[in-house]
Amino acid sequence: MKAAVVSETGAKLEIRDRPVPEPGPGQVLVRMLASALCHTDVHLLQGDWPLRPSPSSIPGHEGVGVVEALGPSPRCTGLGSAWRSAGSARRAGTASVPDEQSAVDAAALTCAGTTAFRAVSRPCLG
Repeated sequence: MKAAVVSETGAKLEIRDRPVPEPGPGQVLVRMLASALCHTDVHLLQGDWPLRPSPSSIPGHEGVGVVEALGPSPRCTGLGSAWRSAGSARRAGTASVPDEQSAVDAAALTCAGTTAFRAVSRPCLG
């Protein structure tokens, strides 16, 4: 599979071939259609925070794709359906995407959209 990989902090992402992961227990394998990076990822990649990404890691957690395989003990039978997820993911961390929603639009909403919505839809604490 092709992936945008971190070579070192502050460097541009590099497109590299990576092995296709095998889904483990309770996981699904998702063939990515679209993915986004949130600003937290950008800060990590640029070295703005003390936390540094591991070399060869694949940033991003805002992906949309098609379920290709189920790991042992699956809790869904969603083969062939579109899901919000990334690579080999915990089934509990996925959600179905409506057929009329484009993968690109859905990917952009998976972190930034839900974070912003939650921030403005919940009353202030304190």
